[in-house]
Amino acid sequence: MHRSAILIALVLGACVGRKDVVTEPPPELPARSDDALRLVTFNAWGVPFRDRHDDLLDAVAPVLDRYDADVLLLQEVWFEDDALRLAEGLADIGFVHEVHHASDAILAFDSAGLMIASKHPIVDHDFHPFRAGRLPVRPWHVDWFSGKGVATATIDHPSGRFRIGTAHMQADYDGIVYTDVRVAQSAELAAAIGWRPIHVVAGDFNSEAHELEHRVLVGALGVRSARVGEGVDDILVRDGVSVRGSWTSPPPSTELDGEAIAVSDHPILVADLAIENGHPDPPTLDDDLRSDLETFFEDRERYRAVKRTGGWAAVLLGFLLIAASERNRRRGGRRLVRVVLLTLALLSAVGAYRGIAVGTARDHWRAQARATLL
Repeated sequence: MHRSAILIALVLGACVGRKDVVTEPPPELPARSDDALRLVTFNAWGVPFRDRHDDLLDAVAPVLDRYDADVLLLQEVWFEDDALRLAEGLADIGFVHEVHHASDAILAFDSAGLMIASKHPIVDHDFHPFRAGRLPVRPWHVDWFSGKGVATATIDHPSGRFRIGTAHMQADYDGIVYTDVRVAQSAELAAAIGWRPIHVVAGDFNSEAHELEHRVLVGALGVRSARVGEGVDDILVRDGVSVRGSWTSPPPSTELDGEAIAVSDHPILVADLAIENGHPDPPTLDDDLRSDLETFFEDRERYRAVKRTGGWAAVLLGFLLIAASERNRRRGGRRLVRVVLLTLALLSAVGAYRGIAVGTARDHWRAQARATLL
């Protein structure tokens, strides 16, 4: 496994605000019924900089064993050897079927960090990577480095076959909001799944139920939330699937050397699900959501027009600064002046990159989302 100082710095930038986590015991859950599937979704927080990383990863299986689940959906299992280690621990508690989308590349490049583990056979599985979010706006906002997407699997449960999906979407950083990327990713998820018999999609959506991108997921997939309480993690079930019970368990901890240490800063979500109707009506976006999307796309286009103009102005300024530096050199001017001019030219190049290269990519993601949704 690669554990470099670069990755530590990048991941620390991605995890601002993840400090001391207050944990509580899990709720008392009723016994599973034979005709319902118990699903758990959990962000395993598999980042490498943590103290006692391997010990905390080994604690995931015992923590999840408390919930007597049929299927586990995990996010942030980034590294291939972490995924294999975790799969071995989960197999010991009955989850003998699993698929994952981790990476053994340097720095876990292009890893989706997703895992589906089941006590029942996995009949088929698929993965669709998101295009949106794959270009760095700010390099230290490291979601671009991963290969986020949606993983799906069909579970051969005794009560019937459940088609299940899990996803992990773009995060915000230090007050920088990526609503447009998540809207585009939500549209991609809806297009990838299509109107096939998906029963539940769960994971870390990095958005609350009232936010536009989450409303897009609900409307475009024809689903509803089964979550108790609020948060960025959710369990979304389609019409025709009944929720027999739903619980939210606080972030779990484990005891290491006499000290309680947080296994993750995310709660554990649990739902008991049963298929009641195999042929629900196709989903449609309601008028309010359509209107809000139109307004959002129009506002973003106006904003992007200003940024594009600024990007091309930065290109022109950069050339002028380079020309001024060269003129200063030919005339035997002070070296410090040339350094300052070239530094300003470099900053102009950054502005040009963000205004033109990144802006063009975000324009494309937005256009694809608009075509898919409206």
